[in-house]
Amino acid sequence: MDPRVIVRHQFRKYLKHSLQAILLTAISIYLGYHFIQGENGVIAWLKIAHQIENSNTELVKLTKERTALEHRVKLMRPETLDPDLLEERVRTVLNYGLQNDRIIVKNGDSFAE
Repeated sequence: MDPRVIVRHQFRKYLKHSLQAILLTAISIYLGYHFIQGENGVIAWLKIAHQIENSNTELVKLTKERTALEHRVKLMRPETLDPDLLEERVRTVLNYGLQNDRIIVKNGDSFAE
């Protein structure tokens, strides 16, 4: 066989294997980048997990606040009216106080002591 044909055949074989390796490397880099940086990648997943954690913390806080408000509303219902709470609300709404009361003003609100 002609040596030029052999060299050409070996060069094509080498080129074919090199291109396959380069293509495989490029695809791996592309997929790896999107696995980490993509819309549904690791970084996006971590951000969403952090948002969920913050939302759960806020949910717990708001649930406690709601429970406290529901308890105050329950105390103000006619069948379970708490006299102390009623007196506190009357003094606050009507700006009412006794002569012996000491009034402490805090943040613009009046509180009877």
